[in-house]
Amino acid sequence: MSDAGRCGWLLVSDIDDTFLGDAGATLRLIREAGRQGVAIALNSSRPWVSVAETVAGLPEGWRPRATITAMGTQVRIDEKEQVAWAERFGGWSRGPFDALAAERGWVAHEAAMQTAYKASYALPEGADRDAVREQILAAGRALVVISGGGDLDVLPVSAGKGPATVYLAGVLGFGMDRVVVAGDSANDLGMFEVAERAIAVGNARAELTSRADPERTYFARGCCAGGIIEGLMAYGVLSD
Repeated sequence: MSDAGRCGWLLVSDIDDTFLGDAGATLRLIREAGRQGVAIALNSSRPWVSVAETVAGLPEGWRPRATITAMGTQVRIDEKEQVAWAERFGGWSRGPFDALAAERGWVAHEAAMQTAYKASYALPEGADRDAVREQILAAGRALVVISGGGDLDVLPVSAGKGPATVYLAGVLGFGMDRVVVAGDSANDLGMFEVAERAIAVGNARAELTSRADPERTYFARGCCAGGIIEGLMAYGVLSD
């Protein structure tokens, strides 16, 4: 039986400042999702090597059904890597973008935030983001994600949090009409673009809330996991 046969819904949530950030609300969400048959997957810009440490520290020994990490370039179900997903990026090289970053003075994020298919940098304050995108696309085929105060991620064009969410839902047997996504920043927009139901938590940045489709997005007042619970109740996914 697929997950959809056992669980009515799949929640795909960003981790930092969305699923996490309010320990009490995170625990309530975990318990209510388990009680009411909602499967949970976590979707992070951080690579698995970093997210694994976070998962190990989750309350009551709880583990997500799946994880999407490194900005949609890594997918794991029950912590087992989905090799078929990663194989689609095999012909992509980050080399041209590392060279461009060195030339432009973009500072590489720490090694734990890098993978073969995720090149991450910090842009200088006040950098022209449109110009940065143009420079990257002139260097090679890539998906460009800029969020926060200047976090830059360069990925294969077929990667991203959105496509990985669609892939995961399919593997687990969920139609996208039974998927709810949640996030707080611009790097979650990919999820919001593929989902029929999205939740922008109360602490979400304007870079997300100003671009999310209001017809498909619940703008929560509650922050972090409290906002997710609020949104799931508004959608009828969770009940009192």
